Amino acid sequence: MSKVLFVLHDANRSGAQIFILQLMQYLKFQFNLKFEILLRNADGDLLDEYRSLADCHYWNIKHVSNRSSFLRSKIDSRKRARAREELKAYLAGADFSLIYNNTITNGALINELSFLKKPVLTHVHEMQHWIEKSGKKNLTFIKENTNLFIAVSNAVKNCLVNEYDVNPESVEVIYGFVNFEQIQKNKGINSLKSLLKLPNDTIIIGACGAEIWRKGKDWFIPVAIDLLSDVNDHRVHFVWIGGSLNESLNFDLRMSGLKDRVHFIKHLPEASTYFGDFKIFAMLSREDPFPLVNLEAAAQGVPIITFDKNGGTRELVDKGIGITVPYGNLKKFADGIRSLLIDDMTYNRYKENAIEVIKNDHDISIIATEIHKVINRFNG
Repeated sequence: MSKVLFVLHDANRSGAQIFILQLMQYLKFQFNLKFEILLRNADGDLLDEYRSLADCHYWNIKHVSNRSSFLRSKIDSRKRARAREELKAYLAGADFSLIYNNTITNGALINELSFLKKPVLTHVHEMQHWIEKSGKKNLTFIKENTNLFIAVSNAVKNCLVNEYDVNPESVEVIYGFVNFEQIQKNKGINSLKSLLKLPNDTIIIGACGAEIWRKGKDWFIPVAIDLLSDVNDHRVHFVWIGGSLNESLNFDLRMSGLKDRVHFIKHLPEASTYFGDFKIFAMLSREDPFPLVNLEAAAQGVPIITFDKNGGTRELVDKGIGITVPYGNLKKFADGIRSLLIDDMTYNRYKENAIEVIKNDHDISIIATEIHKVINRFNG
C-alpha cells in the first residue's frame, strides 16, 4: 500500500491540530498506515509529537540569517524558493497515493501540490467565518483540487453546499472523536477547585476557548450577571479556560462586581483534564463546526448548553445531553443553566446520556475506522 501525505496548517494546540494528531496516531498503530506530514507553517507546541510519528516537511521556512532585515529578506526569499523546489522534487519521487488535507484554509498550498496529480481529501473543520477570512482564491483552489470533502458535522456540510456551491455528493459527514477510555482514565487528575482555591462543594459553570469573538467570550460575563443576580447559592462560580482577558472584558468584570465569582484562566496544558470539575458546560460560540471541547466535556458526564444556528453543537446536544436556546439570547441561556441547577432529574438524565453518547458514537475507535475506510478508497 502506498503512503498518505497529510497536509496540515500548523502545530498549534487547537481542535483541528489535536484531532489530526490523534487520528494519525490511531491510523499508524491500529492500521499500520504509512504516511508523511507536510506543514504549511512549522509553528506550535505539537510539532515534536508530529515528528515522533512520521517524517515532517515544511512549506514555509523561517529565516536563519542575522544580517539586516532588508538583506535577510532577500536571502530568505532565495532560500525559501530553493527549499520549495527541493521539497517538490522529493514529493514527486515519493510513493504517495493520497493527499489528506486537514483544513479548508490550505488552498494555496494544495494548489501548489496539484503537480503531483494525486486525489485530495479535504477534512473541513471550518464554517463561514474562517472560509470567508481565508479568501475567495483559497476556496477556489480547494474546490478545484478536492476530490472528497469530509465535513465534521451536518452544519459544515450545509454551509459548504448552500453557501459555497459545493456538490453535496462530494461531501461526507464524519463527526469528531475523543479517546473515551483515555478521558475516563484522566478524569480528576487535575482540579480547577484546587487551582483557584475554591471549596470542594463549589458548583462550576465552565467554558473553554482561546479566540474571543467567534467563541463568544464576551457573552460569558453577561450570562453570569443574569444568573448570579438571583441565585443566592454562593457556591456557583463561572470559569473560562483559555485565551487572555482583554481590556473590555476586564472592565466588564470589574464593573460587574463579580470578580470573586467569575474567573478567566489562561491556557492550561491538557485543559480537558480539568473539565471533570464542571457542573455544566457553557458553549457560547457564535460559530463552531463541531468543537472538540464539547466531546471532552460530555465524555465526563457534563451536560452542555448552547445556541441553535451556531454550528454542529446542536447535533450533539439533541441526542439528549443538554439544552439548546435561541441564538444570541443570553437571557434564555442563563435560564437554561438555572433550570439544570434546580432540576436534578433532568440534569442526571443528561449526564448519563452524555457519557453513553460519546462512548457509543464518538470514540476514536469508531470514527477513525470510518475515516480509514474513506482513505482506503483512494489509497490502493
